[in-house]
Amino acid sequence: MKKGPREIIVITVISLFLVTCKDEYTICNLSRNVNFNAGFYQRLSGADVSVVVPGLTVYLLNNSSSPIFNNQQNARSFSLPLEPFKDSSRYVISITSGQPDTLTIVYNTVSATLSEACGSVFHNNLIKVYSTANTLDSARIVNPAVTSAGLENARIYF
Repeated sequence: MKKGPREIIVITVISLFLVTCKDEYTICNLSRNVNFNAGFYQRLSGADVSVVVPGLTVYLLNNSSSPIFNNQQNARSFSLPLEPFKDSSRYVISITSGQPDTLTIVYNTVSATLSEACGSVFHNNLIKVYSTANTLDSARIVNPAVTSAGLENARIYF
């Protein structure tokens, strides 16, 4: 059966509608957890080697009464929330048997709209990450986009 121009137009419009239609329920179920993710490393023979720290305590600078991690054992990495209405966050990182260090994370924040029905989420773009050098050696950005994908954003070196 041969299709006329009218049928072809109707089929094309329906196809385009189905392709461009967003599934609001799927979009609304996307993760809204946006955290800065970092791992612990040592530089050995020119390569980054992941290490485990025996005990990790982390708290927001000037707020030691509410630790984010309190002596977490055998940590390879950690996740921290960034303050969306500021351009930097400062945390105190304490590793068992070492002097505490201050980790400073400098970033900008953008609002990413999931959809009109689901609202927005804040994403960050890292500009600079650095630490004091008491127990830690240094910090390096490996992925500047802080999103809900959960990718490692920085490496903290001993």
